[in-house]
Amino acid sequence: MGPIAGPTDEDPRLMNGAETPVAAALDRRSPSLAVFIEQVVTRPWWLPVCATLGTIVRWGLVAKVGGAMAFYDEGDYDRIGQSLAHGQGFVNAGTITAFHPPGEPFYLAAVYALFGHRIVLAEALQALMLAVVPFAVARFGRRHGLSQAWANGAGAIAAFHPGLAYASATLYPAALTATALTLGLMWSGEAIAAGKARFQSFLGGLFLGIAGAATTTFVPLGALAAAIVLKARTTKAWRTALVLAAAALTPALAWIVRNEIALGAPVIATNGSCNLALGASDQSTPRSGNWVELTLPSNVGPTEIERDHAFRGLALDWIRVHPARYAMLVGGRALATFDSVGKPKTRGVHDSLAAKAVGYLMLPWILLSLVGLVLDRKKPTTWLVAAAIGCVVLSSALTITKPRFRFPCDPMLAVFAMVACRRVWIARSSPARPGAQVA
Repeated sequence: MGPIAGPTDEDPRLMNGAETPVAAALDRRSPSLAVFIEQVVTRPWWLPVCATLGTIVRWGLVAKVGGAMAFYDEGDYDRIGQSLAHGQGFVNAGTITAFHPPGEPFYLAAVYALFGHRIVLAEALQALMLAVVPFAVARFGRRHGLSQAWANGAGAIAAFHPGLAYASATLYPAALTATALTLGLMWSGEAIAAGKARFQSFLGGLFLGIAGAATTTFVPLGALAAAIVLKARTTKAWRTALVLAAAALTPALAWIVRNEIALGAPVIATNGSCNLALGASDQSTPRSGNWVELTLPSNVGPTEIERDHAFRGLALDWIRVHPARYAMLVGGRALATFDSVGKPKTRGVHDSLAAKAVGYLMLPWILLSLVGLVLDRKKPTTWLVAAAIGCVVLSSALTITKPRFRFPCDPMLAVFAMVACRRVWIARSSPARPGAQVA
């Protein structure tokens, strides 16, 4: 038998699915476990089964939690959702607020308006929402250049993400953000590949805008995606970038206008300065999060805007006095962004020994994804995912970091973990037989 040529990223056989990395690296006449796995992973039922099983696991967690709210912020989201559902506006305990982003409260308001105040149902729908993620991840992976087997492997990882599974059983916006971010990145990638302002650019921008409305960390991503479209120099790039940016930034601009009218300040949120102060104090460490106790001067007014300004002043004053220490905190938090265990203040399932073990087991996946981003650094689809994780790293490094801040990016990071694994597989398999070589 002649030499076996292993496919590269540019191999047309890899792009059209005619031959996959596993099959290219192995002698087809010699059945093996690897070939069997590949045949299973590429079956049409693979992703639907993974998505279904992942949803069942999440529903089990929802049933176990039973609508109990373990975290303080969940109560805020719930109260604002009820207020919106009853036509009383974006109000928390009688106070007009912009402390939390609007995405999750509006989602809860829609559920409560249709079905009544049923927290478990809202969480069950979040768990179901995440079922589209593995399909979007696999589709993005194929567009990125992976074979069906490797792309479906990434989809399977995304289907069983433990952090998102747990988050879906809370009233935090992680599930909504992850779903919207994954769809937004998928369609943005397709808009770049299409080379003109097709419907994909609008859909990509729309879902990136929803992700930003749910988690303000991702608000800049729409502008970054538009810049990536321009850098990719596709046909009618300006038109594609304009459509994408307009769709992505419209929700944030609308929210800023609302806050100018309702609160007298054009802010995207009033929690940023508080987080900055939590991460810039004598008590701060790279993983301290909200363990830090802050005390504002007694002359600070009671409004959110006044408190926001006071927290910002507190933080900036500390940074001016301790620039070197703050720089060390920034560096430490940038690294801690990739920690999936964290240091939670609230006790519960997320702080159990099992949860910590699962968090540590996620580390190889995350590190492999970073390797994959470097390996495929020349591709526009890589730039999109790098921009998304970059938003999280920068925001966390400057303020505070928690594992759940990164979780919405993890499904797409699975694609790049597969990129790294595929490269290792080809490197090990190609020389396995006499005369074998990598094309």
